[in-house]
Amino acid sequence: MRFDLAWFRDPYRPGVGPVVQSWIKPQRRNLLVFRRYWPWLRLVTISTLIVLATLPMQIGPGSWLVALAAVVIYILAMIGFELTDHYVSSPIWQQHLGGVRKLAGLLALIGIHWFLPAASTELWLLYLIPMMTLGVDLDRTWATGLIFLTMILMFFSAWPFTDQATLPANWLLYLRTGVFRAIMSGFIGLTSYLLSRCLAYQSNTTREVLSRLFNVRNTDRWLNNPNAVAGSIADLLSEPASGANVHVLLYDSTLNKMKLLGSSSPAGEELAHDGFRFDASRGITGWAARTGEPCFINDTTRDPEQRFFRSSTFPNTRSALAVPISLDDQHTAVLEIESLIPNDVAFEDLQLMNHVAHYLRAAHQRSDTLDFHQQLAELGRELADRIIQVDEISVMLEKIGEVALGLLNADIIRFYYRNPDTDRIEQRCTVGALYMPDAEDSPVNDPESIVFQLMEATRLQPFTDALNDPRLTRKLGWHRQRNCEPFVVREGIRACAAMPLVIGQERLGLIWVNYRHEQTFSMELASKIEILATYAVQAINSGVQTASAEKKRRDTTRRIVHDSLAHRLHDVVRGLRELDHYTPGSPAWNRERVIIQCQVERARRVVANLVGEQAWFTLQSVIDDLVLQTQLIEKYYCIPTQFSICKVPDTPISIAGGNELMFTCDEILGNVVRHSHADMLSVSVEINHDLLEICIKDNGIGFNTKSVRLGQGIASVQDRIARLGGVVDICSEPGKGTCISLAVPLSETVIVETKNVTGI
Repeated sequence: MRFDLAWFRDPYRPGVGPVVQSWIKPQRRNLLVFRRYWPWLRLVTISTLIVLATLPMQIGPGSWLVALAAVVIYILAMIGFELTDHYVSSPIWQQHLGGVRKLAGLLALIGIHWFLPAASTELWLLYLIPMMTLGVDLDRTWATGLIFLTMILMFFSAWPFTDQATLPANWLLYLRTGVFRAIMSGFIGLTSYLLSRCLAYQSNTTREVLSRLFNVRNTDRWLNNPNAVAGSIADLLSEPASGANVHVLLYDSTLNKMKLLGSSSPAGEELAHDGFRFDASRGITGWAARTGEPCFINDTTRDPEQRFFRSSTFPNTRSALAVPISLDDQHTAVLEIESLIPNDVAFEDLQLMNHVAHYLRAAHQRSDTLDFHQQLAELGRELADRIIQVDEISVMLEKIGEVALGLLNADIIRFYYRNPDTDRIEQRCTVGALYMPDAEDSPVNDPESIVFQLMEATRLQPFTDALNDPRLTRKLGWHRQRNCEPFVVREGIRACAAMPLVIGQERLGLIWVNYRHEQTFSMELASKIEILATYAVQAINSGVQTASAEKKRRDTTRRIVHDSLAHRLHDVVRGLRELDHYTPGSPAWNRERVIIQCQVERARRVVANLVGEQAWFTLQSVIDDLVLQTQLIEKYYCIPTQFSICKVPDTPISIAGGNELMFTCDEILGNVVRHSHADMLSVSVEINHDLLEICIKDNGIGFNTKSVRLGQGIASVQDRIARLGGVVDICSEPGKGTCISLAVPLSETVIVETKNVTGI
């Protein structure tokens, strides 16, 4: 049996340890200061060593001159190399320049050693200085040559340079010292070279692989192109001897399955194309996905925990590394490296893959965020169209719910919103598949209902363990009467979240997001729910405003019909009845017929004003209509009328302003006929300082303005005049009649400059 040190290693740790331990965390500022002053420290230190090494034991003036000359030559050489390095831009020549600099230093030391045999015996230590930075700027050829040259020079530095042709008597001591120095210099040079190479591998390989992945991600989401991702990583890791393969897998926590998405090898691509899946309890990829930690195996033949899942497609895999990438609460991607060589994965590979994993996770989040906002933009455009088309609230909420199901990865989304007329939660909209259909009614208005309570909340309320939360599973009287379970129990909801729909201080409703699988509500998910809630708020608010506007329009139409058209049609019906009392063609019959035609024409004018066929009013036409209506009352109801009308300018006024004035006067005169029992009526019109004043007074029964509740007619009069910026004054006492005065500003509210004005 072959003896192997790998037998003593943990099979689930990397075959090669880290170059720098993880607890070494240098401070950036200290490193910058050290590197800034390092050239000066190197210059002073080496100059001091040169002086100390070149001075003999018996110091004289000549010795100082030699040491000073050596230091000056060294400083001039360094200045020359620095200037040359400054003006040389080619990487190849910069590398040659670094080799020449170190070679020049070695040759200078040889010269000092040969020509100053009386120099210090510690001069050989200076040979080690070039070795300390060997791997920083030299390739393999230069570094190997300088290491061997230094070893040779260190070996001969132990021998005394004498004129004797024979070996010294203690040559064995010199031989041992030379070998010791040679091995030491070789070890120091090789260590420096390997350390620099390892650090360069980490930084350069990481930069190169991230650059390639950036090019892959520019074309599409990286999960949609996993073969390219695996190939980019494998190109930098693979060597002919190792035959490394890289695979991209996806873990679904709800199914506990691993799915192969892509691979760097043709065989792996074919497996991914066939939809290869396996149970996540097998393989290091499943272990990494379930635990969220990287997983090594440095020798698949030594797998006591049976973590490795051996595939017939890759039967010769001997070492592997799996690194998880958390995508969301349900899915985790895994990058796996497989090699044909045992112990072929190192900490450097883990660090590289961690960088790649962080980059891919950030790229995935950016893509998700971009997709999210693109779908929100489309939802906003469609919602705007539906608002313009005056769609119902439920139709708009259904569209929002359909988009939210995909964006939130939810199973059911429910909307609750108040009825603006009753201020009760009477409306409900459900999006998603239900196990059992909803009942027509619900317990949401029960004060003990969680929906009723959360409607008053101010922020998102998550429930991560819904089936064990008594607030959601407690049966109310409504459930007991119908012998049914609460919603979360009935639908198997394991997690949910409720977000109040609030605009200003008004609580419009609630959005309830439900999951039939385990779900944690991260800040990202909570933000998505809050953003979607604003769309639901806009939909509900728009629907409520539309309903309110429609109700207001119906009330306005009802007032118009009540205040004007109904009165005039009533007079028409009365005239038709009077015709039955007269002989057709008689003077009385013709008189009644003219009155009926006049009332029909006035009713037609009201309709024309409502539908906008009337181009515009003049102030005189409104007063003429008032006079005509008063005269007809005098004829029909035999109520004598007195007129006091000043000269009114024939000034154009808006259609809306004319209608309001005409309908207001119709309502007042109608009330006189129906309720006052008057036998005298007076109407006056005056213009005082830009105010149109209309006073209608009767001597009827009157009423107590403080104790009698004003009806719809008077309320309509006050509302119409208020819209014109005017005021209404009502004076009445029981038995003393009623006087209603209107004061309307002309310059700001009624009179207009052009005929195209459609508002007041």
